[in-house]
Amino acid sequence: TYEAFIAMRDELHRAKLWDVYVQNYLEEIEPALRMEWYGTPFDEAYRSQVRVETRDELDDIQGKLTELIGMHVVSKLQKGTKAKPDTLNLSSGLQVKAFLKKRGYVISVNRKTGAPKLDKDDLALLAIKHDDEAIRLMLRIKKLQNFENRILNVRLDEQGSIHCHFKIGGTNGTRWSSTESILESGTNLQNADRHGPARSLFLP
Repeated sequence: TYEAFIAMRDELHRAKLWDVYVQNYLEEIEPALRMEWYGTPFDEAYRSQVRVETRDELDDIQGKLTELIGMHVVSKLQKGTKAKPDTLNLSSGLQVKAFLKKRGYVISVNRKTGAPKLDKDDLALLAIKHDDEAIRLMLRIKKLQNFENRILNVRLDEQGSIHCHFKIGGTNGTRWSSTESILESGTNLQNADRHGPARSLFLP
């Protein structure tokens, strides 16, 4: 690590970018470590309320999707549990792809591997192209699940604070990225939507 730093330092000096590095990276390390160590308080009472509301909405949407497509819809199967006939497991990429193919939809292919791919952007395009309410409901379920898993269920410390590890050079631009810290708390805060309750969970 030391040898890598020396090589990088010399390269920055040659490119006359040392001052830029100090200003935009080194000076940010201390506040990043401080935020990780002391954490950010979470509104636990509001989190409990939002958990109930989110779970109710998930159950409601899954019911609508089940009625719409005539199949039993589950968001995830527990380990060791076998799916019943006519069940669509939304966490199974193979089942979702098979469901879409039955509807006559063409699934895009990864240009490098040639394998079929189906991420949220692909689903969104299919929903628009075919004006398919079922896919729109599937996307909403996936979004709520992501919010539930990445934000609502994040581990807090005894004081009710979240401890994210901040990566100053974690993106190609000037934005920081965040992830779980060595304190076994934290998440990718980019999953906190601008709209909705996510950002209101964090206390000043």
